Amino acid sequence: MTKVARADQSAGNKSNVLPFQTGSEAERIARQRAVREHLIALASRDGEESAIACASALLQEDGTVDIADKGIDPDIATRIADALDVLSETVRCHALKPPRRTSQRGSGTASLSIIIGFMAAAFVNQIAWIDAALILGAQLIAIRLAAQPNGR
Repeated sequence: MTKVARADQSAGNKSNVLPFQTGSEAERIARQRAVREHLIALASRDGEESAIACASALLQEDGTVDIADKGIDPDIATRIADALDVLSETVRCHALKPPRRTSQRGSGTASLSIIIGFMAAAFVNQIAWIDAALILGAQLIAIRLAAQPNGR
């Protein structure tokens, strides 16, 4: 198994996510400086942690993505590819939007079941006033179900 050391501690770490703002020139320069300083800090580690190979994807302002690699030989190519797979999953996690919660709780299905139950009870029932109440109840629930927006 390949050990992958992360420069940022977790995929949920939002400190490595810079908001993309197309506002002022100062914001653009600050963003470029932050990315440059991060890359320099990763590449300029001393001792045993210094980099011997790299692979990167860099996004330009016009939307193009430049892909670069350096120092990757056959002995470490698989390890770099595995690390890029982990990086790909992290980037895709940043792109995912949180799931929307809907307020629908199956009221349509429950209402239809109640309507069918009322109609069946009215069919079997022998007492006229209970029969009328069951039919009226089924119709009122059907009207309520039809009046709900978006089929809810």
